[in-house]
Parts: sequence; C-alpha cells; structure tokens
Amino acid sequence: MVVFEKCKLFHSSINEKSIKYNKKVNNAYIKFLDWKRENPNKPFINSKKDKHSPNTSIYGKSVPKVAHAHLTQDISVWYIQNNNIFKLLGIFSHSATGTGNPPNLKKQQQIASRFKNQTFESLSKQQQYIFKKMEEAFNNNHD
Repeated sequence: MVVFEKCKLFHSSINEKSIKYNKKVNNAYIKFLDWKRENPNKPFINSKKDKHSPNTSIYGKSVPKVAHAHLTQDISVWYIQNNNIFKLLGIFSHSATGTGNPPNLKKQQQIASRFKNQTFESLSKQQQYIFKKMEEAFNNNHD
C-alpha cells in the first residue's frame, strides 16, 4: 500500500494562485498520485529520473531521498520517498526552487533547508497497523 503524507509547506504551496487555479497542474498532480500508487519505484510519466543525486545536487546532499516530478514544463511536485511512503513537500515552479536557468544556488540552499525541517502528518492508526503487517510479512519472506 502506498501512503502519501503532507506537511505545512505542501499545504501552503498548493494554495498559491498559480497552482490552486491551474487545471493542467491539478490534473497532472492527480495523475502523479495515481501513477505512484501503481508504480511507486518508477519515475513519473515521461521522466528519466525523479531523484536528486547526493553527489551532484544541493537538494540531494541536504535532503536524503528527495525527488521531484514534473507536472508541467515549469512546475513540479517535490517529495521524499521511503519505500512506499511519499512525504509530499510541495508543488513549486523552477523559479521558486532555484532550479531555473540560470540556477540560483542560494535559493536552492534556502529551500533545501525548509524541506529538511518539515514535519509530516502522521499515519492513521489503521494505516500504521496495515504498514506494520506489510513490513512483518516482507521480513518473514526475506529471512
């Protein structure tokens, strides 16, 4: 089972006018969620990769397992993936994350710091129970 968790930064990002009222972004976000439910370890449609390398990216160095997937040419959903748990950080433009052309390294460091300091809504008791049972089943099958 794939679980999506959200933080305050995510909620504030989706309330930006450029995101909230953009039908194309909203439809792509729904496709992203559906895609990751079915294909949690594959890059989102038409992407070669989603994850940031810790060797070459400020984001990858600062926030382990951080990734982003393009919803449009300029707007991406950012998240941290731990197995089948997706911690959604927000939906941002290239300019907002400093990944435009030219890159803004200071902005990237600021946003990476904000990403790193987010807390996520915890799983419900039912979700925790299901996740624990899945982990136990996995561990029993791989001992």
